Amino acid sequence: MPPSEGRIGDSLGAKLFKSRLELIGELDEKMAPSGVHAVAESSKLEEAVGLLDKDVPGLTAAKLHEHVGAMNLEKFVVRPQRRLVEKCARAEAWAVLPAEARSELATHVANLPTELDPENEEAKRFDLLLPKLQLATLRGDHAFEGLRDQVQGIAGLLEEKASIPAVQAQMPLILDLQTDEWWQDVTVAMLEGVRRRLRELVQLIDRVSRTPLYSDFEGRDGTGDCVRSARF
Repeated sequence: MPPSEGRIGDSLGAKLFKSRLELIGELDEKMAPSGVHAVAESSKLEEAVGLLDKDVPGLTAAKLHEHVGAMNLEKFVVRPQRRLVEKCARAEAWAVLPAEARSELATHVANLPTELDPENEEAKRFDLLLPKLQLATLRGDHAFEGLRDQVQGIAGLLEEKASIPAVQAQMPLILDLQTDEWWQDVTVAMLEGVRRRLRELVQLIDRVSRTPLYSDFEGRDGTGDCVRSARF
């Protein structure tokens, strides 16, 4: 049957996939003029400590490689992109991602299903918030303040859960995030550390409290005033 021309909004997973592609592109442009970065082994993804900005593209690419590698080529929605999925199931395909390759992945692969174990939705929302904040940091974007405020709001709600041992273990970071000082000269690597350390904790926030926290601050006019804000 001919493919449908209909278009639905991106899923949360697709938004995260595209944001990570965008982050890799921005970091490669600023930090690796050759466009080449070392892709982390998937077994090391959650073990990285003492991160530097130069480590983030490879770690991010490894997450995307893992995502694509778990796609089932026998599924009818994946089969039309079999060539591209098979290519990107190899780690070496992620070491160099020029703009054309990122565009192709965003258009043809981001929305395809993966067979990775499902992750908590709140953790994925937090995962999406942090690349947006990293991009705003790199670009000096007006969206930075709104995204920072969201992270500070999440930190404030986590502080209320101090009686939970897992939250208490991250309390120094949770308190630091609520200060202006922590955000002075913040780096991409610092934000990646926040994502890793807090992503599993956000699901502990009461649903009523967390509902307004995640907003889209991409649509802005030249003055930096928000012209489109939508929850997702």
